[in-house]
Amino acid sequence: MTNQSREHRASGIAGVLTVCVVMGLVYLAIGVATDQTRFGVIGLLIMLAYGAVLFVGRRRLEALALLGGAVTDERQQDIGQRALAFTANVLVIAILGGFFVSLATRSEYTEVFAGLAALGGVAFIAGIIWHSVRG
Repeated sequence: MTNQSREHRASGIAGVLTVCVVMGLVYLAIGVATDQTRFGVIGLLIMLAYGAVLFVGRRRLEALALLGGAVTDERQQDIGQRALAFTANVLVIAILGGFFVSLATRSEYTEVFAGLAALGGVAFIAGIIWHSVRG
């Protein structure tokens, strides 16, 4: 194992832990600003607990290491790509389902779901064009 891969793994977990702390503090700030301090504290604790689980468990479970940003080979990159594709499929189904339900019930959220669906469609088209040109 080279120093470069060690540095990559360290920066991966450091980056994920930084995001956990920052997002937890954002939860706290929003909770305090909106007079929902309990919400903010719970959000902060959840994010810190998630980061702690990743940090402690990353050496024992490959899935936790991958969630912590440690991608060291093609197999792990493939796992990440398949997980992203699965996530995208679930989100597309949820957004379209939400759109159709809100449309059928004349919900005030129809425009939100329509906007998310449009954003997803545009992102998919842009991604296809970008990656087909780049090869």
